[in-house]
Amino acid sequence: MKTSNRDVAHVLSGKYISEYHANIEAIGLGGDDLTYLKAQESAKAIGVDYLPAEKLKQQNASELLTTLIRSLSSLESVKNPDEAHVAVVGGAIPEQLSLDDMLTRYKKLAGAKWLDLDERARDKKWNRYANPVQDFKDTMGDMDVLDIKPKHAFDYAIKLGERIKRGEIKSETAKKKLLFLSAMVRKVFQSNFPDRANPFEHASIDYEGDKETRKPFTETEIAAVTERLQNCDANDELIAILQIAQNTGAHAKEIVLASANDIVLDAPIPFIRIGVNENRKKLKTGGARHRDIPLVGVALEAAKRHPNGFPRYCRSGGSEALSSAANKIIKSVAPGKTTYSFRHRLFDLLRDADGIEDSLLKAIVGHNGGMTAGYGTGFTLEKKAAALLKALPA
Repeated sequence: MKTSNRDVAHVLSGKYISEYHANIEAIGLGGDDLTYLKAQESAKAIGVDYLPAEKLKQQNASELLTTLIRSLSSLESVKNPDEAHVAVVGGAIPEQLSLDDMLTRYKKLAGAKWLDLDERARDKKWNRYANPVQDFKDTMGDMDVLDIKPKHAFDYAIKLGERIKRGEIKSETAKKKLLFLSAMVRKVFQSNFPDRANPFEHASIDYEGDKETRKPFTETEIAAVTERLQNCDANDELIAILQIAQNTGAHAKEIVLASANDIVLDAPIPFIRIGVNENRKKLKTGGARHRDIPLVGVALEAAKRHPNGFPRYCRSGGSEALSSAANKIIKSVAPGKTTYSFRHRLFDLLRDADGIEDSLLKAIVGHNGGMTAGYGTGFTLEKKAAALLKALPA
């Protein structure tokens, strides 16, 4: 601008800045594959903060000149800058966030969530987030997340409520859709759009009239299931897993992933250990689920038949295969019941038996036992075995 006077330079720069804005808008750099999030990442890679053109226009001449000088200086460090680099420096990509890009960004931000799971199990977990995204798109349209207002979130909640009323989905499912959408938006906004408010924050569904609890087996049903297992053509690993579940209250998946070292038959009181091993890196809810459960009655006989574990089902997707096959057998004689019904039956038996304190019950089934549960070594196998023998029918 042929002047050494900074104030004069600021005034003269106005013309060039206007031309700069017009050129950036005219050439439309970046293409469809360069999203706002990618522009942010590209800018960060060359050491600058990405500012879209609309925010650059809000700067006064002095601020904009400083921004451009910094950006152009950073661009000089790039050996062969392409149109994408120029687009990033010029703020050519408008502020935008598709629902799919939000999901992708969230998966990157929360990538460490399930590193200890195998690929199939991780995909299953991520589907819990992908499904609400697709459902929102199907219901409300493929909106730009930055255009979603609280009204849209509330309207979506209303539509979910209408589907609950028609019996198309359960209220718990609808609530999870809102919960997961809110969690994704919150995290991505905190990372990439810190000045924006989460439109899903207060959207909710209050209805719980269709809430179902998993029901325990009745003793008549237990007898029917026992007889059915004796007369069906199911493999013995499946039968043994269900027999251990019946007298320990352990989840089928906990039993499926037991290793040979977890089935201890030569101790004074034989037991199965539910904990971290070569087949699993963690348990569902942490410390409380780590436990030793005495093997008594049919559970002990089943463990003796399979002292090395259950290789047929100890694999990725094995617990799902076990549950699918087992539930077909169970429902043929006990409609509405599943493998979880073994666990809930044992809850009731332990709760109803005289003299078995609640903390001992929780130690057996793997629930948090309150403030004192984390102190000491916990209940002995002798106490647990005595409680099981007292509670279980002879």
